[in-house]
Amino acid sequence: MEEAIATLTTPRQLRHLFVHLLVNDCILAPIDIWTMYQQHMAHDFTLQLGLNIDLGLNRTLEDLNKSLEEHGKSLSSYGLPDPISFTAEVQHELERWGHDPIGLHNRVATAIALMTHEQHFIYNQIMSSILKSESHLAFVDGKAGQGKTFLINAICDKVHSLGRIVIPTATAAFAAQLYPGGRTTHSTFKVPVNDKNEMLLSPIKPSDPCGELIKEASLIIWDKGPMVNHTVLACVNEVCRTVMQNELPFGGKIIVILGDFRQTCPIIHGGTRAQVIDAVTSAPKYTA
Repeated sequence: MEEAIATLTTPRQLRHLFVHLLVNDCILAPIDIWTMYQQHMAHDFTLQLGLNIDLGLNRTLEDLNKSLEEHGKSLSSYGLPDPISFTAEVQHELERWGHDPIGLHNRVATAIALMTHEQHFIYNQIMSSILKSESHLAFVDGKAGQGKTFLINAICDKVHSLGRIVIPTATAAFAAQLYPGGRTTHSTFKVPVNDKNEMLLSPIKPSDPCGELIKEASLIIWDKGPMVNHTVLACVNEVCRTVMQNELPFGGKIIVILGDFRQTCPIIHGGTRAQVIDAVTSAPKYTA
């Protein structure tokens, strides 16, 4: 393979050679060869996918498997890993931010240099949990203009630069527009809307495209969280538990909720002060 890398001009030619050697039983340990030369065989796909190595390798495995199928074989026939099958929505999110990794990296570096000590602490705590795949629930409180959006955008850029998925949502549509790829929390989790905010059960299942996206997300952002009735929070919590098949709060996902309790409270039509306070997401009624 080393001689082939020096003489063959394209990764596609290397893949064809690898398949030829496999089907003719010329390789004693296919997995060792794959491990040593996978990035050479995936170089064209990696470039096409914005230098996202994981996506490039996965596309390479798909291409190799397709070629092997023409010979009645498969990757598993040689002890090679199967490509990961993503839903269209997950694939779109993975590829959406992978075309400018250098730009994302530069934006993150610039943002980190401008962060306050407190912002930097929060950034490090959240990124540490993401890199370790640890469950993390955080609430970022602060008055308007204190840099919450700036901080979250830096975290989103960092997650995207790692080739991972982040789902930025907000209670209000105007706030969702402040984040790349932002959407409302209700639409993301398909939270039903009714006047009494009772029996809020989302139809999302683990096998649904939305369920797969939530499952694959490394981070979920929820801005303007204090604006919603606590039943909405409970609904999102149940969606995550169902999708992840995990009874930990929010299914063990990394969730960052941010907002300002000094701003708009949940709206209760004709409600008393006590009813409004009871509807706040921090009420003891929500104990997940």
